[in-house]
Amino acid sequence: MLAPDLGAGDAALGAPQPTRSTAAALLEVRQLTVAFAAGMRDLPVLHGLNLSVAPGETLGMVGESGCGKSVTWLAVLRLLGTTAKVGGTVSFAGQTISDWDDRAMTAIRGRRIAMISQDPMSALNPVHTIGRQIAEVLVTHRGASATAAKAAAKRLLDQVGVPAAGSIFGRYPHELSGGMNQRAMIAMCLAGQPDLLIADEPTTALDVTIQAQILDLLRQIQRDLGMALVLVSHDLGVVAEVCRRVAVMYCGRIVEQGSTDDIFDRPYHPYTRGLLAALPNLDGPRRRLQPIPGTVPAPGALPPGCPFAPRCPGVHAACRSSVPVLRPVAAGHAVACVGPVDRTVAAMPAAGAEA
Repeated sequence: MLAPDLGAGDAALGAPQPTRSTAAALLEVRQLTVAFAAGMRDLPVLHGLNLSVAPGETLGMVGESGCGKSVTWLAVLRLLGTTAKVGGTVSFAGQTISDWDDRAMTAIRGRRIAMISQDPMSALNPVHTIGRQIAEVLVTHRGASATAAKAAAKRLLDQVGVPAAGSIFGRYPHELSGGMNQRAMIAMCLAGQPDLLIADEPTTALDVTIQAQILDLLRQIQRDLGMALVLVSHDLGVVAEVCRRVAVMYCGRIVEQGSTDDIFDRPYHPYTRGLLAALPNLDGPRRRLQPIPGTVPAPGALPPGCPFAPRCPGVHAACRSSVPVLRPVAAGHAVACVGPVDRTVAAMPAAGAEA
C-alpha cells in the first residue's frame, strides 16, 4: 500500500489520522469569485464558480491556459496572496473552511488537502534536500520523530518509484531530473495521507514515457489510499485516461460538466465541441484539425453576455445579452449555454454569423 509507514514502534508519535469523510461531497465550492488588484481597479478572474468533489472520485478540470483552473485551487487553499480578493464559500468534510484563519488552514494544507504543483522546481525549496522536505511533512502533520520521519520518507521515495531512494534522499532539487522532482513532490503530498489530492498539470514538461509513469502512479495511489483526486490539465487525452468526471472551464466559469463519457462522446457546449474537434483522431482516417476561431478575451475585458459568444459558430442574439448559467441536460450532465446544440463532435465552422 502506498502510504508512509511510521513503523510499529511509533504508534504514539502524534495526532491520529483523520477519518475520511463519508458525506456526499468531500469538497463543496459555492459562488467562488477571485479578483486581483490592478492599479485603481479590481481585475475579476473567477465568476461565481460552483463545483463539488465526492470522496474517492477523480475529477478532471480542463480548459485553455488562463481560464482559471489553477487559480481555483489556489483560492480553495487560500494561497493566492494579499493582492487577491476571494469571495464565496468553501466547505471541506462538512466544515466551512473559507473563513478559517491562516493558522487553521495550515493544519489541513498537506494533511487533509495536498497539491502537486505543475512546476516542481519552483515548488520545492532549493536550499533543502529532498529528504528533509518530505520528512518535514511527517514531523509537522503526523507528529513523527526525526528518526521515524527519515525512515518513512525513504520508504515513500521508494514507493513512488524513485531509484536508489536512499541516495536521492540527500540530494537537492537541482541535482534531479524533472521526472524525479515530480515523483518527490508526489511523495511529499502522500506523506500526510490526504483525503484530497490536487494534481495541477502534473505531467507538464515531461516526456511521454515519464508522463505515462506519473499517470499510472497517480492511479495506483488513488486506488490504494481511496482518496479523491482532482486532475487539472489542458491535455484532454490525459483527462480521458484518468478521470471519471470532467469540468470544462472558460474565462473563469465552468461551462460544462458531466461524466467523462458524456463530455467526450456527447459534448453539449460549443466550446467543449471545439476542444474535441481540435484533437487528432488516432483511430480513424486522417482529417484536418479544426482550431477554435478567435482568441480568449482578457480578464476585465469580457464581452457582454456569454464570454464565448464572439468565438461561437452557433451564436444567438440572446447569447450577447445574458450570461448563461449551468443547467441540466441529462442525468449528471450540466451546461451553461442558451442554444439547442447538437451533442455530437463536429468541425467548428467560422464564427460570426448569427443563428
